[in-house]
Amino acid sequence: MTRRESTVQGICIRLMRRAGWYAEKIHVDEMQSRGLPDVVACMAGLYYAIEFKRLGLEPTDMQKWHIAQTRNAGGHAGVIDPVRKMESGLLSIKAGPDIPFLRKDARDDYW
Repeated sequence: MTRRESTVQGICIRLMRRAGWYAEKIHVDEMQSRGLPDVVACMAGLYYAIEFKRLGLEPTDMQKWHIAQTRNAGGHAGVIDPVRKMESGLLSIKAGPDIPFLRKDARDDYW
């Protein structure tokens, strides 16, 4: 059975918080920009914008744009799936630009 994206997000946010991260789900409505990341997080002074996608799905053009803008501003941004990959990577690190569970580019393979 495939987990819903929102279920995976909730699991990942709990894992991040348990590991000492500040992490929040972004709830988008009609007053906000389209394509905002699903979750914003911070650890050890580093900012992360995280987009969640089920295996095989790619970010929209607007999501790719927001990922690029975050990176251009000095933050870290990427796409994540599935929760098992994040759990193994997140709990073994504290913070840093090269987080194993973040895809660096929307065209990269899922890890």
